[in-house]
Amino acid sequence: MRFTAKIFLSVIAFVSILMALGTYAVNQKLGSAQNTTATVNSMLQNDGVALAVGTAVVDQLLKDAKPKDVAAINSPRSVLNKAAAKAVQRYSDPISVAAGKTYDAVLNNESARINVRPFLVATARALHAVEPKIPGKIGSGDAGIIVIKKDTSRNHLAMVKALTKIKQLVNMWWLFLLVALGLFIGISVVDKRSGVGAWRWPGYILFVTGGLWLLLASILPKLASQKVALDKQDVFNTATGALDGGLMAAATGAILVGAILIVVSFVVRN
Repeated sequence: MRFTAKIFLSVIAFVSILMALGTYAVNQKLGSAQNTTATVNSMLQNDGVALAVGTAVVDQLLKDAKPKDVAAINSPRSVLNKAAAKAVQRYSDPISVAAGKTYDAVLNNESARINVRPFLVATARALHAVEPKIPGKIGSGDAGIIVIKKDTSRNHLAMVKALTKIKQLVNMWWLFLLVALGLFIGISVVDKRSGVGAWRWPGYILFVTGGLWLLLASILPKLASQKVALDKQDVFNTATGALDGGLMAAATGAILVGAILIVVSFVVRN
């Protein structure tokens, strides 16, 4: 009876710790507008991500320009893209703040006015310095102003509701952890060992769960990256790396705590 109860509690504790570590990692990166701002800022410091964003900005600026002006440009696109990438990194702070405001507007289904004009102006000037035939100014005063409007359509509300539930789940990492700790106490009570020795089994659970997350964090991004185009690999790897970093830290912590519990349960005699 004791063994059956221990196995039952162990399975639930395993799932709880698995959820706690996963949701904690995501929460640290995307669990709030502030965390999202910090994550985007960190990602933009990566040269590959900055280059990808800069390239997209150059594409849009040239798309909005007159065809004859575009045809007159002599500088290689790679040079223009790198100039824009430098502007992206210089303005990573306001860009990441804009990402945080967008996060709040979308999750709360609120209207918002996101201003990235200073970044676009700086980019236009950087491109003009490299290629004088590119205007050093951007268009009207509304250029660089992103307007997000509240949407009450059924499909949009359904999307917001789904995103809100995901966010709530991610923010509940501490609840999963508390449940697991409560189950660990239950396991120690039904275990035939007493004292410190009764915590050997919870140590095994923590050790195995942390190891599983480390394995998944190292394998899944590599498998998923095979489906991503080569020119987007750097962005994808940086994005997954941001989540992996938090997950690996949490998983490593679980492994260390688990290992300590296991060792102590063998060393300490009641």
